Amino acid sequence: MSTAPLPVGLGEDQRAELAALAARTQQANQPRNVVLFAGLLTAVSILILSFAWRANSAAAERAELAQERARAAASKAAELRALEQAGATRSSEVNEPIARMLSRIERAGVDAGLKNQVPVPGQRAGTVERRLGTRQMQLTYQLRDPSFEALARFMQRAIQEVPGLEVYSVRIRPEQQNWFLEVVFSRWERAEGG
Repeated sequence: MSTAPLPVGLGEDQRAELAALAARTQQANQPRNVVLFAGLLTAVSILILSFAWRANSAAAERAELAQERARAAASKAAELRALEQAGATRSSEVNEPIARMLSRIERAGVDAGLKNQVPVPGQRAGTVERRLGTRQMQLTYQLRDPSFEALARFMQRAIQEVPGLEVYSVRIRPEQQNWFLEVVFSRWERAEGG
């Protein structure tokens, strides 16, 4: 409100009218609606920005996951190509049936220092992949020995003695005087007529 002195000789009505005019002028000079609109616009902008930021974060996370999957797929494809090349160039001994495979595994037990002779394995029916012309042989051995190290050496020597032999599963438990080992060896071989 203005602090300028009012002219002398004005009546009560004129003074009220001048005061109302001054109040309207002051209100026009302080645009409250514009300030409220700017504040509302800022709040809406912040809300939209937060939603956009969340959507961007979710999209970036999905993109990162997709990139990780693509890298894993590319890695597996490269590994498969390497295996195919190795299979084409390697000697056929790895996938050919081995006539004395059980004797080699038994000899691995002797070399490992097992106290007891390696028993005849239980044999599971192998998985046959007709389109690839292969079958998976699985041999189950159950051994008892006082030395855990000898059992571990037996598994290691067996996979060294027999080309293509892998450890499929292992179960070990301690007993009163011995260690019990159940190991399943697996080997992929060419199927008959494959």
